[in-house]
Amino acid sequence: MNEAESQTTAHRGSACLDTADFTVVDEIFARFHAGGTRAPGVAYGIVHGGRVVHGGGYGLAGLGSPEAPGPATVFRIASLSKSFTAAAVLSLRDEGLLGLDDPVGRHVPMLARLPRATRDSPPITVADCLTMSAGLPTDDAWADRQEELTGEALGALLSAGIGYTAAPGTRFEYANLGYVFLGQVVEALTGQGFPRFVSDRFLGPLGMTSTTYDHRDVPGGRLATGYHRVGDRWEPQAFTAPGAFSAIGGLLSTVEDLAVWVHGLASAFPARDEPEGGHPLSRATRRAMQQQHRAITPLVSVDEDGLPGVRTGEFPWGLSGYGYGLFVEYDPRWGEFVHHIGGYPGFGSHMRWHRETGVGVVAFGNARYCPVWEPADAALRRVLAAIDPPSRTVTSWPAVHEARRVVDRLVDGDDSAAGDPVFSPTLFQDEPVETRLAALDGVRRQVGPPTGPAERLSATTPGHLVWWRPAEHGRVRHEAWLTPTVPARVQRLRIDAVPDPSPELAPVVEVVVETLAGGQPDWSGHLGTAGDTPPWRLVDELAHAGELIAPAGRAEVIGATSPDDVVIGCVGRRGAVEVRVVRTGDRVRIESVLRRTPEDHLARRDP
Repeated sequence: MNEAESQTTAHRGSACLDTADFTVVDEIFARFHAGGTRAPGVAYGIVHGGRVVHGGGYGLAGLGSPEAPGPATVFRIASLSKSFTAAAVLSLRDEGLLGLDDPVGRHVPMLARLPRATRDSPPITVADCLTMSAGLPTDDAWADRQEELTGEALGALLSAGIGYTAAPGTRFEYANLGYVFLGQVVEALTGQGFPRFVSDRFLGPLGMTSTTYDHRDVPGGRLATGYHRVGDRWEPQAFTAPGAFSAIGGLLSTVEDLAVWVHGLASAFPARDEPEGGHPLSRATRRAMQQQHRAITPLVSVDEDGLPGVRTGEFPWGLSGYGYGLFVEYDPRWGEFVHHIGGYPGFGSHMRWHRETGVGVVAFGNARYCPVWEPADAALRRVLAAIDPPSRTVTSWPAVHEARRVVDRLVDGDDSAAGDPVFSPTLFQDEPVETRLAALDGVRRQVGPPTGPAERLSATTPGHLVWWRPAEHGRVRHEAWLTPTVPARVQRLRIDAVPDPSPELAPVVEVVVETLAGGQPDWSGHLGTAGDTPPWRLVDELAHAGELIAPAGRAEVIGATSPDDVVIGCVGRRGAVEVRVVRTGDRVRIESVLRRTPEDHLARRDP
């Protein structure tokens, strides 16, 4: 693989965490815990590769204990347990014991007797429960207090019927009761108690020896006490024992053990040919857990700058959907985050990881519904900013780079390259060879012949590639899409000349580039602005746009129709901006467009 090809391939192991400065992580959690009003104690860890690469804790694991909690302290993890429940169900699916479209009542008689939401509604299925789409109401305050309920008591409770907020399979609503149903399905199919099945299937094989459904299994001194704030004092909360509701949030665990669980899920990416390894679930099933199977209705708001912001329903994070026991969030800067929040009487929890690299964070607080997701999310973003990984890695097909080399010959002036079989016949049905060759002559007239090899490779899919080449008077941008056939052929091809700005326009372009980067350059004196807008106001507007997007790299010319009409682009952590700069005589017009949609950042250049 040559240097140009290697630019499109990232390595998950190159996270460089061993040399990262984690001081900022400690500061974030210290500020969160300061004063002890959020929780008596917090524990946290940055995790990668199945281990805690940096961890710590503040406060007290219990008010009667002098010990501060840490990565080995056992906390109730609450709804983080749902990923274990989902994994248990999917393992039975993989064995052929159930189907995701099965009504839950097919396996549990008492669930078969549940009324339908309406006469024309289908019964609740396994998939409905997994994806929070069973049509049941949100029930945290009630369900979190039901853990010890027996199977018989559950049957008696359900015999009076249940309420629906929607027909099953039609919308997302976070409902614990659906995961109670899944726990009952597991017990019915295996003949084991649900906690025992999860322990035998996952906890034991993965070496998660500090994880259990029963607080009585935890050695003395390792268990954090849960609290609830009453006035100005902390009131301890009693632990509950395993029961019919344990499937919703009954697990107790440590940061160290959840580092193993997070790695098992994150390491399922990317799909690959190597042997499966020793995880109880196949990589394909683990990847399926981390897909958005049910969209969550977004809420759109407008910030003080008039820009739209999107978050997920009542949840305090960005655009996401629900997978199987996990939220999957799309972030414009970092790509996918996979996570879950947990809240239980006496505890709050959060686990989150960057799907591309597997770098994650686990955090606990020993207070009822403690919002540890806030420092956890902030800490992970700061770590990612320090190591600056790509938001998504696209590994190109070998045929893509074969096609690139032939296209480069064509752009260099070798017309015979048009006859290479790397081009699909349909390419020249859309636009004849003669027309394409004439257009390439026009490209060379604008910027001169190319003077160097391919650079700045990027892609959105394995069968797509964008690359640039320097030329005498500018650059050439190439973009190719390949067919799904074997061998793959070029089906679409776009080649654009991007001439250097004219000597008159170049100083203004540099002002735009420096301003977006946070500089304060002087306006070029020999060109005035079009209309009544003074230059200082344009500079202020550009500086404000740069602040809004938080640039992730230097702005640069990304398009031009002539040396006096260019487009400058800059991608940031919170958006992107494009600035068109047009010179007419001794006047210049600047038009900027600020974008905040996730699609703007799907493809990100490799470092």
